[in-house]
Amino acid sequence: MPCIGSARLVFDLPAVPVSLSLRCPHSSLRSFHFSYLSSIATSGLTRWPPRRTFSIMAHLRNDLFDYTSGRWIMFSINDVLRHTERRCVFNIDGLRELAAQSVNRSSDDIVDLTKLAEGGFNRTFLITMHGGFQMVARIPYPATIPKYFAVASEVATMDLLRSSGLPVPKVYGYSPVPGNAAETEYIFMEFIKGTSLSDIWFDLEEEDIISVLYQLAKLESKMMSIPFPAGGSVYYTKDLEVVGRPGILLEDERFCVGPDTRLPLWYGRRSQLDVDRGPYESAEAALVRGADKELAYLEKFGRPLLPFQRMRREGYQYQKQLPSDHI
Repeated sequence: MPCIGSARLVFDLPAVPVSLSLRCPHSSLRSFHFSYLSSIATSGLTRWPPRRTFSIMAHLRNDLFDYTSGRWIMFSINDVLRHTERRCVFNIDGLRELAAQSVNRSSDDIVDLTKLAEGGFNRTFLITMHGGFQMVARIPYPATIPKYFAVASEVATMDLLRSSGLPVPKVYGYSPVPGNAAETEYIFMEFIKGTSLSDIWFDLEEEDIISVLYQLAKLESKMMSIPFPAGGSVYYTKDLEVVGRPGILLEDERFCVGPDTRLPLWYGRRSQLDVDRGPYESAEAALVRGADKELAYLEKFGRPLLPFQRMRREGYQYQKQLPSDHI
C-alpha cells in the first residue's frame, strides 16, 4: 500500500474483513474453544460415567449452535426470541469435511474448530489444520433473509472486489442452499490476522492517521471506479440462472447485477411478496420499486396500527391508522 511521508503505519486492510459482511458482527465477542483432539483426550482419561461425558459433549456442541456473545436485557421475552432466531444447528462433521475439501485437504487434518465471532446475521468459526493453516467458516442464522441471495451475492461481491485489485479475503468454497453435508448454507474464506483499527486509533500519531485515511481514500476510489450497468446486488451469473432470475451482465460475464438484497426489501413478511426487487436500470426504478413493495405489503398484510414513533401519535389523536390511509 502507498504511504505518505515517513508514516510508520502501513494500514493492512485485509486484517479487517475476516468477518467481512454486508451485515457486520458485534464487536463484543466471546471466543469459544472447541478442540476435537482435546475432547477425545478428555473422554479417554476421565473417570466420569459415560452419561456425564455425553452431557459435556452436548454442551460443547450447543455452544457452537447457540448465540453466546450477549443478552438482550430490555425484555426477557425479546432475549429468548433473539437467541432462538440465532440458534443454528448444523452437521459439524459435514462442515469439517466440506471445509477440508475446499482447500484440497483431508478432514483428518483439522485439529481445531473455534467459534470466532457472532453478529446479527452470521456466525463465524476459525478452522485450524495441521501445519498451522487456518480458514474461516461462516454460517448465516435461520432468520437471515433472503438467505440464498444474501450468501450468493456476498461471495460474488467479494470475488469481484478481489479481482478488481481490492484487498479482500479469498473465498475457498460456498453453498447458498442447505442441501449439503453440513446441512446449512456456508461460506469458507481466507483467514487474515491483523489488528482492529479501532483498538489503536487513539494511539496513532497524526502522520499515521493521514496514512490510514490516504490509503482508505485510494481503496474507495478504486472501488467506486468499478462500472455497473444497473443497480441491485452482484451475483455470479450461474447462481441466478439456477433460480431462473436472469441478471444484467457485467463486463466480466461471470458476474451480473440481480435482485437487491437490502434487508428493508425482505424484512418480515415482505419476503413473501412477489414483487420486483431489481435489478434497476434507472434511479427512478430504484425508488419506485421500493414504494411498490410497501404498497403490496399494506394491501396483503396491512392492519390498523398506531404510528410506530410515539411522538407522532398525538397528531393522530392516538387513533390507529388504517392501511388504506397510506395507499
